[in-house]
Amino acid sequence: MTKAKAMGAVAAGHKITADAAAEMLQAGGNAFDATLAALFASCVCEPVLSSPGGGGFLMAHQANQSTTSVLDFFVQTPQNKRDQSDIEFKPIHADFGATRQEFLIGMGASAAPGFVSGCFEIHANLCTLPIEDILQPAIKAAENGVLVDGFQARLFRIVEPILLNTDHTRRVFAPDGNLLDRGDIFKNPHLAETLKVLGKQGPDFFYKGDICHTITEMADRLGGHLGADDFNSYTTLEREPLVQPFGNSGRVFLNPSPSAGGCLIGFGLALAQRLKDQGEVLDGVSVAKILQAIDHTKQAIFEDPDLMSCDETITRAMADLQSQTFTSKGTTHISVIDSFGNASAATVSNGEGNGHMVGEFGFMLNNMLGEEDLNPGGFHQWPCGQRLSSMMAPTFVDHGHGALSVLGSGGANRIRSAMVQVLLHIKAGKSARQAVDAARMHVEAGKIDIEDWMDKTSLKTLMSVYHDACLWDQPNMFFGGVHMVQRAKDGTFDGAGDVRRDGCFMVVD
Repeated sequence: MTKAKAMGAVAAGHKITADAAAEMLQAGGNAFDATLAALFASCVCEPVLSSPGGGGFLMAHQANQSTTSVLDFFVQTPQNKRDQSDIEFKPIHADFGATRQEFLIGMGASAAPGFVSGCFEIHANLCTLPIEDILQPAIKAAENGVLVDGFQARLFRIVEPILLNTDHTRRVFAPDGNLLDRGDIFKNPHLAETLKVLGKQGPDFFYKGDICHTITEMADRLGGHLGADDFNSYTTLEREPLVQPFGNSGRVFLNPSPSAGGCLIGFGLALAQRLKDQGEVLDGVSVAKILQAIDHTKQAIFEDPDLMSCDETITRAMADLQSQTFTSKGTTHISVIDSFGNASAATVSNGEGNGHMVGEFGFMLNNMLGEEDLNPGGFHQWPCGQRLSSMMAPTFVDHGHGALSVLGSGGANRIRSAMVQVLLHIKAGKSARQAVDAARMHVEAGKIDIEDWMDKTSLKTLMSVYHDACLWDQPNMFFGGVHMVQRAKDGTFDGAGDVRRDGCFMVVD
């Protein structure tokens, strides 16, 4: 653990994202200034995962007020629904290597974006530095260019059909005719100009001005649902977090309803505590049972997230656990804690992108209406004008006596599995690095995916009882990317960026 006095610490999915946060802390900003700068920078250096055309959530702990709240700026379903025969909505396959996942793209897959609204709400209520200063690291990166690293190159290949969907997207992501690869420089001058205008005009430029007009024209012409009312009426919402006991004297703060991710994570932690109370050791097999119970319960909790805290739901799941036999996205996260004890966890997503660049503004709109995980009742069944549920789960842990943790993950439906396992490791006393690096598994629809550096006894048992099992011999973004920062009782910092998503952790002096 780093012992030197510091201004704070940052964990994120890219060094440029983390550097933007560090620059704000060094300029005297707080954790929220740092988070906001990192969010904008992530749109430049993590363009598949983060975009002004997406949305997300912020878990904000304000030390001077001892308050913790959630800002919900996730995407919202359109207020009007076009006929299915009149929309652009087509499948592509993302190739993770050991598995493939289908996503739907096109203008008909886009929901109303909340990213820009959320960023300006964060600035108005939590930040101390001018928005022009906060935007500068992202603007510089977009103008000067970003070196494409190995992880981003792999990610570009995974979603290649989206990035090469139109002549316009090819000009951005394959400027010389070939998809950008490791070692190439990715410049985005149009996004730099967009951010400059946002700094001067504020969110109206996005929700009532040129960007709104461009998106609604594209939707009308290409077959999308979005209209001017979807932008004019969008608002960021403040919510009370879901709070549960954590360890002997701590509390964990989770993303609440209508988001399902925090609720499912809380459900898994509650099951783990029941098992521990009954004297069961939380080994790999029992954790797999918990993940399978979460998978069995997810549909009901998607429909009614408040069921997570219902004793009847937990009791029924416990009965299933005791008799259980094992028969057969694009998201990024930023964690910051500053020297004052402010803690910020922000998770954002653009899905994978809808395959269209928005005019000459340098970003792609989301494809959230085309993600199966977010539409468990089936595509095109969404109610109009409502927040989509999400697996995103920025999380804050107050361990007591000034010790704090903030964490979150990308990874679509694997977020719940990654977060439950990392939180259980933290609860068991592992360091941030140990908790993040530990082997993970994911259980869904009777199939188990396992990182094969799990302890051999658990691995052998799981392989023998799951008929549909897949072993992964290398770290892979399939299992999420948990980026975590911790502050100890003495004010020193620790943390970890997840190697599965090329994460970066730094203490800012």
